[in-house]
Amino acid sequence: MNFYRQYIVQWLSYIAMFHDVLVASVIWYIAFLLRFNFDIPNNFTLTIWTTLPIVLAIEFGCFMFFGLYRGLWRFASIPDLKRIIRAVALSALIIGFASLILHPQIVIPRSVLIINPLLLVLMMGGSRFTYRAWKERRLFNPIANQGKPVIVLGVEDAAITLIKDLTKSQEWRVVALLDDNKLMHGREFMHIRVEGAITALPDIAEKYSCKHCIIAMPSANHMARREAVNIANLADMEVLTLPAMSDLMSGKISVSQIRKVDVEDLLGRDVVNLDNQGLSAMIADNSVLVSGAAGSIGSELCRQVLMYHPKKLICIDISEYALYKLQQEFSQHETTTQILYIVADVKNKTRINHLLLSHQPKLV
Repeated sequence: MNFYRQYIVQWLSYIAMFHDVLVASVIWYIAFLLRFNFDIPNNFTLTIWTTLPIVLAIEFGCFMFFGLYRGLWRFASIPDLKRIIRAVALSALIIGFASLILHPQIVIPRSVLIINPLLLVLMMGGSRFTYRAWKERRLFNPIANQGKPVIVLGVEDAAITLIKDLTKSQEWRVVALLDDNKLMHGREFMHIRVEGAITALPDIAEKYSCKHCIIAMPSANHMARREAVNIANLADMEVLTLPAMSDLMSGKISVSQIRKVDVEDLLGRDVVNLDNQGLSAMIADNSVLVSGAAGSIGSELCRQVLMYHPKKLICIDISEYALYKLQQEFSQHETTTQILYIVADVKNKTRINHLLLSHQPKLV
């Protein structure tokens, strides 16, 4: 299967190369057509065919140099357009310099040297983005009108990422966005309109016959989330929410993993800004002991401690199996920290005193 995929990707690259060479050839001819108002003199017709192999060699070499064929057209984006612009700009400079060297044996009009790169960027970039638009429409349009209608509350980066993910889902169909920022009202994101403030949720829900809403404000404080939940409850809507911002940043879960609102979402505390410099001074190059290290809180605490590069991390837990799972997780990451996994009961005073004397952690 992997060989088959590599074979397909390789042939797609060859097709892209053939497309670009063909486009470059046609554009070179069109540049002369535009220069002479579609009436090319015979002597310049000869110039076109004489210079075409040299021009194609220079342009294709620049395309390869800037890695135009490393990506897939289906995922064409702004970085791909930048690479095209750089490649075309470099090739235009080289062609212009070559035309000065070959003059007067071969005369290339200066306007052609300007028209050619402009049209080349337009055609090469346009074809890639047109293919991506067609591919996404072909892939996702059959399910565009499927799924339960849902309103997204919030226009943060997480909300935009969520909308992109939900366009591929058969379960949900985003019909509207709501946000308290008045500057966002009336704007569209991914062809979905920001209908107004969150307080307008009951009216918007009735307009679209919608019974579900998603709170996409992972960075908002708990008071803002609680107010959004209260408004949704008054509209008799089922409320879903995104994972916490810390979970999104850690990469443990994705933004598309929406869930029902928990009590913790409404009773939680606002984000506390940690003194990273102070924590680093306390933990870095020192020994740290964590009790209950294999539990949900303890394991997360160990992950955070490892970010500050301690000399030694002593993980203590009463569950040997839980410690084994923690060891399997940490073994996947490269670290200079010495990590010890010790089965012990914190209620055993003799055992704990022995561990403290043996390892002498600076922080417990």
